[in-house]
Amino acid sequence: MRDITSLDLRFIIPELKNLKGGRIQKIYQSGKTIWMEIFVSGAGTKYFYFSPGKIFLSDTKLPAPTNPESFAMFLRKYLSGQKILDISQAGFERIVDIETEHYVLHLEIFSKGNAILCDKAGIIIHPLEKQHWKDRNIYPGKPYLYPPAILNPFEMSIQDYEQAFEGKKKQIVIFLAIRMGLSGIFAEEICIRTGIEKHVPVQDLTEEQIVTLRDTILSIESRPVMINNEPYPIEMTNPGTTQPIPSFLEELDKFYLEDIAPPQEKDTSQERILVTQQKSITKWEDKKEDRKAKAEIIQKNYETVDAVIKGLQIARESGLTWKEIKQKIEADPKLSAIVKEVQENSGKVILELE
Repeated sequence: MRDITSLDLRFIIPELKNLKGGRIQKIYQSGKTIWMEIFVSGAGTKYFYFSPGKIFLSDTKLPAPTNPESFAMFLRKYLSGQKILDISQAGFERIVDIETEHYVLHLEIFSKGNAILCDKAGIIIHPLEKQHWKDRNIYPGKPYLYPPAILNPFEMSIQDYEQAFEGKKKQIVIFLAIRMGLSGIFAEEICIRTGIEKHVPVQDLTEEQIVTLRDTILSIESRPVMINNEPYPIEMTNPGTTQPIPSFLEELDKFYLEDIAPPQEKDTSQERILVTQQKSITKWEDKKEDRKAKAEIIQKNYETVDAVIKGLQIARESGLTWKEIKQKIEADPKLSAIVKEVQENSGKVILELE
């Protein structure tokens, strides 16, 4: 299943705020998956799950790992018994900040994921994983710095949009997906709703189109739906099989819980096994049909796909950085019309094919 996007998180946070006032009881860990047992007055015990690309709330507790991992034990030392004062999204980033009485836990959902415990002064006490980035270092004793901020389309004025678009040749769908963090599927939806052709360079948008674009983004409301058996926070235009659902967060629970549970930790009761198997059969049948359709598209466009892959291999072998490769793609109209995104960290290339 797809990873959580910035827009997903915008609609998840209001539901997560129901944890405010709750107390953290226990913390568990399996690899990079962390889950907290939180008691909320009037609602009972909830389980808050975090894993790279995923974050959700559940009434279901995974069995505790046989051998507790060190970071979970560290978090227990500092956070057990702490009252949750607030849960928020950092700007429009894929970062969830959990503030307690004495500490702040930053959960970074993007890339390889990370969990960083800081004191109230913003100094890192300890991270799940030490990381070195171009613009910041995640090490104990260092100030916690957020990544360079992406544009937040929900807080920008018309003048901010005009300034952001000025002189930019990037296509509107790519700009919305990457620079504004909406991801490909939501960027496409915005283009459909505004009637703006998705390949138009942002510098060519008229003032009227910019106003329409901003008004459309600000008017997005949470109407959670299932689309082809995956939960989304908003209705989509011509999405395929669609079914309204009462809660986006609850459906994430159903989809993510099985994926993050380590095989040796899963409940072994016969009833649980049967339910899991039935869900897996449905899930994999849907994936089979989806992949079959994608395979047919790739086959029809084999020469194009092969040329893109070989081109990337040659570029890397010649010593070009990923940043340089992306710049060359953006500068070539033919390439940028096909190559929508290069995710070097995950080894994925997103293509738009006929």
